[in-house]
Amino acid sequence: MFALFAITLFSQTEDTPRGLWNTEFQKNRATSENTGGQPRMLGVTLWRMRAPRATDQARIIIHEPDTGNTREMTPERISADSRLYPDDRVRLTIESAVSGYLYVASCELYADGSRGTPYLLFPSRRILGGSNRMKPGMVVELPEPSNRRPYFTLKRGRADHVSESLIVLVSGQPIPGLIVDQQPVALQPAQVERWIKDWGAGVKMIQMEGSVGQSWTAAEKAAASGAARLQPGDPAPQRIYRATPASGQPIVIALDLKLVK
Repeated sequence: MFALFAITLFSQTEDTPRGLWNTEFQKNRATSENTGGQPRMLGVTLWRMRAPRATDQARIIIHEPDTGNTREMTPERISADSRLYPDDRVRLTIESAVSGYLYVASCELYADGSRGTPYLLFPSRRILGGSNRMKPGMVVELPEPSNRRPYFTLKRGRADHVSESLIVLVSGQPIPGLIVDQQPVALQPAQVERWIKDWGAGVKMIQMEGSVGQSWTAAEKAAASGAARLQPGDPAPQRIYRATPASGQPIVIALDLKLVK
């Protein structure tokens, strides 16, 4: 059975101490255009939607699909190791230290270790109008806050569906033919396997443990809307990935979202 995320993404040997990665990543936000930075870094944060509190800096208006009514909710950071429940509403924010083009795919992981068909989620014409360009200091939120449904709803595909695996790819150049029109596009498992084999090796990760539970900030909201860029002092992504691939080579990272029965 095809193993989408078989490559090990973590290593104990680093060129830069892990404690300095967040500083290194945040400094890149001051660079307006960086296409050849070494090492290349990618930040990923997972959010779960919750009811707002009076102290929240930023909220999102949710358009309820069943009633047509609206209400406010707040994104809250969660660990990639958090166990999620079917019907949980989650969001994904991605930030790159170098300019490029973003692609996100997912597949189901089953209890026996097998995996379902990988599907391309982004770029999608239903999210950000299909634009997948990234620059330092820019936050790509999936889905974007202005979307009528600015979240993904977790659904169990079958009884033994235990987690949802996400793969994130940033390429210096667009990958021809990869865009979602109305429904997620099925990808060839062999194609995704090549991405992992060719571009996922040597990628290392740290997690900002202290950030779990923090709510969405006004700075992150402004950066997601394009009104401003994130600055070096703004919150770092929850997970930072670091790679030193050959110049022009894409970077690929992966994470699994575990589902509670």
